[in-house]
Amino acid sequence: MTRNLRVVTWNANGLTERRQELETFLLIENIDIALISETRFTPKTHITLKNYTIYTTNHPTGNNHGGTAVIIKTSIKHYVLAEYRIEKIQATSIALQDNKFETVFAAVYCPPKHTITAQDYKDYFSTLSNRFISGGDWNSKHLHWGSRLTNTRERQLFKSTQEMKLECLSGGEPTYWPTDRNKIPDLLDFFITKNIDSNYITVDSCIDLTSDHTPVILNMNTTVTLVNPLLKIYNSRTTNWETFKFVITTETNLKNKIGSKEELEDEIEKLNKTIHKASNIATPKGRNEGYPPKHYSNLKDIKQKNQKRRKLRKIWHTTGYPSDKAAFNKFSDELKQYINTLENDNIHRMLSNLDPTKETNYSLWKVTKNLKRPKPHIPPIDNNKGGWARTDLEKAITFAEHLFTVFQPLTEGCHEHDIKIREYLGTANQMCMPLKNISPKEVFEEMKLLQEGKAPGYDQIDATLLKKLPFKGIMKLVHIFNACIRFEHLPGQWKIAQVIMIAKPGKPPQKASSYRPISLLPVIGKLFERILLNRMKEHLSTVLPNHQFGFREKHGTVEQVHRIVDIISRSLENKLYCSAVFLDISQAFDKVWHEGLIFKLKRCYHTVFLPY
Repeated sequence: MTRNLRVVTWNANGLTERRQELETFLLIENIDIALISETRFTPKTHITLKNYTIYTTNHPTGNNHGGTAVIIKTSIKHYVLAEYRIEKIQATSIALQDNKFETVFAAVYCPPKHTITAQDYKDYFSTLSNRFISGGDWNSKHLHWGSRLTNTRERQLFKSTQEMKLECLSGGEPTYWPTDRNKIPDLLDFFITKNIDSNYITVDSCIDLTSDHTPVILNMNTTVTLVNPLLKIYNSRTTNWETFKFVITTETNLKNKIGSKEELEDEIEKLNKTIHKASNIATPKGRNEGYPPKHYSNLKDIKQKNQKRRKLRKIWHTTGYPSDKAAFNKFSDELKQYINTLENDNIHRMLSNLDPTKETNYSLWKVTKNLKRPKPHIPPIDNNKGGWARTDLEKAITFAEHLFTVFQPLTEGCHEHDIKIREYLGTANQMCMPLKNISPKEVFEEMKLLQEGKAPGYDQIDATLLKKLPFKGIMKLVHIFNACIRFEHLPGQWKIAQVIMIAKPGKPPQKASSYRPISLLPVIGKLFERILLNRMKEHLSTVLPNHQFGFREKHGTVEQVHRIVDIISRSLENKLYCSAVFLDISQAFDKVWHEGLIFKLKRCYHTVFLPY
């Protein structure tokens, strides 16, 4: 959609202590992107802003000075670029894609104590795309962008912009207001752009916020791509479950006989469509689940007080009197305290309504979970082709290529033992007696054990929807499950997984191998697997050794540790040597020999001896 994109650049002079006033400023001014300089973050620093995503670049030393951040609305589709982090220049960059161009927005900070050459600036600008807006505190004064004077360092920046055909945009007013009366205010914060039509851009000065720098706002008319909201086919608060059950009962036909694997696949697809249709009819449109966005009940009062603060700051900027500055600082502290009080009231009001029960959808647990530090954003990924995967699509392709090389089945060998194993697996000997049919009571009891709130598979049918099924819906599941047993077939739809890549701690984030895949499978398929497992447990208990603890009920790490400690203690008491070997097999589950595993299960059941 075409809209006026509002971008602000501001030197925060320490963002942590000014988070609250920045959040209010973003809300009042309706800022889409904030390019922040001098955040003074360390690797342990963490802040959050409601409805905004934050990307940061810290100083190379890790100390709390310098640094940049880009703050962007979560509703705007974007992706993060590689950070630029040297002592002379720190920068954070993101890219927005519209229907014609890709535009990079970068927050930059150039510390004043370093000597920066024109080549240093060129090296930084070359990391950005062919179309960008870079804003921040350049600590450079030049008449070209509205400063009072020009010195050597600023000539280097001006030289690099001229050679690379870049444009400098500023509000034309001072942005740095030193506390020392002997120093004169000057313009240090501005934007540098490339291939951006100035006819679609306006830059305005602003005297909000309480840093020694004032923000500069850029308005750009462009096409913004919004993020598609996460799919959820029902609303736990507004869905009419009686209507849902009525539609399922009306649309479900139990007289259809499943006579082949193809018909089995069709029946599963029909059931999925019926559940989706019932959810769509039973859920009112235009109402989103969850709590409303954070806001202040007295937002009008905040705006009025903010206008008064602007007037006081303007008076101080005009006169420079210490008394006017003291009046501005005093009122700024009062406004901060007022906003802090409103924020605490909102928190207390929200906490008083939280409850750990099912009736409130476990709202207490959800809020507690959100208090955890957010997971780090996935940076550009090395695609092993001499380039970088930056967009979501490019990252998905890179991860898919990596997983394709990892999940490769073992090649069939021509060894005599391998041939005998394949011959044995081809015999008619069954691993166990035929499985008994599944009853509605069994499905109902197992369905009650499903955990609600877990992420569903591609079909978006989760445990809550299954638990709300009427009796006729459960009977349809029984028919499908019994057909799977009868045809010895696991439907292909239940094998389709949505893969989410989770970063491994301590691994380089730019490598695809540093991420662990988590597969989200359809819940109906997992329900069928749980019922099958109940039938397999009796047989598996005779196959698995007692010291096998993995994936077994009532067997955990604590019991295994106790067993090892007991063996060590007995050895010491009997004055015996005790040795142990601990193996960590890389990608063990990816390299399981399936034929060999099935052969062992089959041979254990029939006690068939095969010489090695």
